[in-house]
Amino acid sequence: MKNWSYSLSVLAIYIATFLLWQQFPSRVSFLLGGIVSAALMLGGMLWALRIRYFVDKADVWLHALVIVDVLVEGSLYEVARLAGYVASGETELLNTLHSANTFYGCALGFALVLGLHRWRVMKWPRTEAADFQMT
Repeated sequence: MKNWSYSLSVLAIYIATFLLWQQFPSRVSFLLGGIVSAALMLGGMLWALRIRYFVDKADVWLHALVIVDVLVEGSLYEVARLAGYVASGETELLNTLHSANTFYGCALGFALVLGLHRWRVMKWPRTEAADFQMT
C-alpha cells in the first residue's frame, strides 16, 4: 500500500473538494477550496518527491495534472466573471457550476490513467517494459 499512498490521497482530496463545492456553492468556497486542496496535494507531492515515490517523470506530471485541474475548477467562476460571462444570475450559476456528479467520471479517468501507468512501470521496470513492447 505504501506504493499507492500519495496517489490515493490525491484521489480522496480531489473527490472531497468537489463534494465541498456541492455542499457550499459560493465564490469563497470555490476559490479557497481549490487553493487549499491544491496546496495539500502539492505539499504531498513535495513529500513524495523527497521519498522517491514516483516511478518516473510521467508519473510526476500526471499527478501534477490533477493539481492543475483542481486549481482550474476552483477558479473557473472567477475567470468567467472577469471575462464578462457572469451577469445578474450569479447565485444560479454558483449553484449549478459544480452541482453535477460528472467529477466522479474525471476522478475515475485520473485514477485509471495514473493507476495503470504506475502499475505497469512497477510491474515491468524500464528494461523489462522495453523488452515487452513489440518492435
